[in-house]
Amino acid sequence: MVPKTYNQWRECIVNDCGIVLSKEFAQGRVSVLSKMTHPETQRFLKIYGPEHLKNTLSWFSHVANS
Repeated sequence: MVPKTYNQWRECIVNDCGIVLSKEFAQGRVSVLSKMTHPETQRFLKIYGPEHLKNTLSWFSHVANS
């Protein structure tokens, strides 16, 4: 399932993937996923599409700035 809300996404990242959602980790993800030409961003877009990228960047930014 592709998360549609912040809470679903957080549950997926933290519980399903076992990732510690720290500010530093979130800042790193924002840095990479904000670069549209980065290979990882291109792969993300191909798999999940632009709407999910926009949501994911928003959610990582929320963590990075909290």
